[in-house]
Amino acid sequence: MVTLWLMGCVFYTDADRDRDGDGERSVAFGGADCDDADPAVSPGAAEVCNGKDDDCDGRVDVGVTDGVPAFLDGDGDGYGVTAVTACELSAGVVGDDGDCDDADAAVNPGAVEDVCTEADEDCDGSGGASAPVYRFGGEPGGVSGLGAALATGDQAGAGTLLIAGAADAGQVLAFRVADGSANSSERWARIEGGGDSVAMGDAFVGDAEADDLLVGDAVWSGERGRFGIFQLAESGGDHSWSAATVWWEGEINGDHLGAVSLLVATGGSANLALVGAPGADGGKGRAYQLVLPANGVGAQAVPIADDAYGVVSSQLLPAGTGLGSAFAAWSDPGGTLQVAYGLPGDTGDHGAQGGQIVIAPLGSFDPAASSTARIRGVGSGDAFGSTLATGDYDGDGEDDLVVAAPRLDADETDPGAVYLFPGAALDALLSATVQEGVADDALLRVYGPAGDTRLGRALTFADGALLLGGDASGCVGQPGAGAVWQVPPGLTGSVVLSDAERLLTGEPDAQAGTALLPGLDGGFWVGELGSSRVSGYGM
Repeated sequence: MVTLWLMGCVFYTDADRDRDGDGERSVAFGGADCDDADPAVSPGAAEVCNGKDDDCDGRVDVGVTDGVPAFLDGDGDGYGVTAVTACELSAGVVGDDGDCDDADAAVNPGAVEDVCTEADEDCDGSGGASAPVYRFGGEPGGVSGLGAALATGDQAGAGTLLIAGAADAGQVLAFRVADGSANSSERWARIEGGGDSVAMGDAFVGDAEADDLLVGDAVWSGERGRFGIFQLAESGGDHSWSAATVWWEGEINGDHLGAVSLLVATGGSANLALVGAPGADGGKGRAYQLVLPANGVGAQAVPIADDAYGVVSSQLLPAGTGLGSAFAAWSDPGGTLQVAYGLPGDTGDHGAQGGQIVIAPLGSFDPAASSTARIRGVGSGDAFGSTLATGDYDGDGEDDLVVAAPRLDADETDPGAVYLFPGAALDALLSATVQEGVADDALLRVYGPAGDTRLGRALTFADGALLLGGDASGCVGQPGAGAVWQVPPGLTGSVVLSDAERLLTGEPDAQAGTALLPGLDGGFWVGELGSSRVSGYGM
């Protein structure tokens, strides 16, 4: 008799070679069952969190039915595209989606947009800076130099208006914001300078009331300059300078009256305007404080010297000081209206100092007097005090003062700087025995990047951040583009701006950031003088 011993052999007794009876043939026999000893594992099985490849797709615990929502991250930047359900988040399986290029780790919703390129690094649907919500002007052959100065206000029958000065064309245009975008021929209203006022609109343009515009025309009549109030009808329309309710004229040629102005809320019944004439007295400059008449006065011209509420004397200042180049005003804790005056060309008795600001309560004062509060620049030719702005940067409920020195030098270029003085520090200065400080006393000192950035050509506060205009964008191959930089709230000390703080850059020769203005409901407006247009962002 012969005895046959069979050991270590596995016999499939079913015809389809399916050992575990799950209906799928083993991989060993040409099937797709990756574990023919477990009936719960097969290509048609549900993937669950158990450390196994239940559905035989080559991945363990990916696409499970009992896990958490996740996304496959192909480039390892922490953002995915393809939705899956995973047992836990891990490398390649993340909780955030929205990656618009899952093969490039530099592109994802958390990336910093490179405003120098047209690529969409932050996956917001647009390349470079965010696309503007509004855009006015900029059409070929349109008004030249639009965007030199900006204001907004509400007008009965027209709603909110965007008002833009056109420096080269000598015009001021008003657009209805509700229109979304319009070219200069679609304006709601226009004020035409006429004559030789080729730079009308190069000054600040403000609203005194819902139907009033304050307009400066600094080069009128041999650059004497003039400053006027215009009442606009609900229908808008076009107006010449003779339609002004009242206007003031500079005293002599070269005064540049109206180069800058600021509407001041005095708390009384009369509106007050601060109007600069930085060329007066041989470049020493003057600042006029004008009481604005009520509506219905009738067209008239008023000599500035005969009607000034207060004249800030410049006779004791050095030539070229430029008093009246910039203004800012705020109420201190005691309710006193304080005014800061920019003197960007002043060297004073500190020959190495480049500009200063003087601060005093509203009214006449002598900026050369030793008792006047002042803050001096730190370097020769810095033009400290060229631009001023107020806003609550530190969130304490009190206005802070921002001062630009766009000519601050570094390595024979002008990166520029902006200095922020908190309201509490200003209060302390005004109550001190010696009321004098320097730019380096500022709580925050923001310096432009290398090159001729000339940071601070325009300043404003928007959505809690400080926005700064600069001549140079820092983008290779984009001369004259201009840029807008954003300084988030809460910073102190010295900050040198980098690409991360560059909010947007203009096109070549656009001069973006010529003027800046906060939007009425958030966001901000940007003047682009070289492109003759105004763009509204984030509104």
